[in-house]
Amino acid sequence: MAKKSESNNFRSRTRETSDRTLTSSVTSRTLLVGLGSPHGDDQAGWLVVSELEQRLGGNATKLACRLAKSPCDLLDWLDEVTHLIVFDACESPTQLGELRRWHWPEDRVVRTRSSNSHQLGLPEVLDLATTLGRLPAQVEIRTIGCAVFSPGTEPSSLVRDGCSRLAHQLSKDFARA
Repeated sequence: MAKKSESNNFRSRTRETSDRTLTSSVTSRTLLVGLGSPHGDDQAGWLVVSELEQRLGGNATKLACRLAKSPCDLLDWLDEVTHLIVFDACESPTQLGELRRWHWPEDRVVRTRSSNSHQLGLPEVLDLATTLGRLPAQVEIRTIGCAVFSPGTEPSSLVRDGCSRLAHQLSKDFARA
């Protein structure tokens, strides 16, 4: 039962923090975006960014964190961003919690996420940002292997572990920068 209330608390925090940044600087250059929904493993992107936010606190300069339900949200947040890192769940029933890293443009990103819960998929939004001249110079996509996207379900323990591993590694990398 504790897990259920912990998840409900996380869901309300994601709604509250979707526009919060790690720093008060308006000129943030690196933008970390967690894509997701409150449905099972699809919370993976949110979990990574929320954990990074907790680990880094106000110690990271020129770094902003956002939580999004749709890749389209990215288009509103790209001003003055030079490095974009997007975290998202990727359907992979045999590789739960597997971490992958892509550099955009990368054709395999399109093939990896054949079905998604978003109005426009991430590849289409990144293509649109390119067309509009708004795509940052450096774009990374970090995926977490997931399988369960049903409403009312919790992220699996393997997905949670993968999210924590990724947040831990990145927090060390950002602390060194």
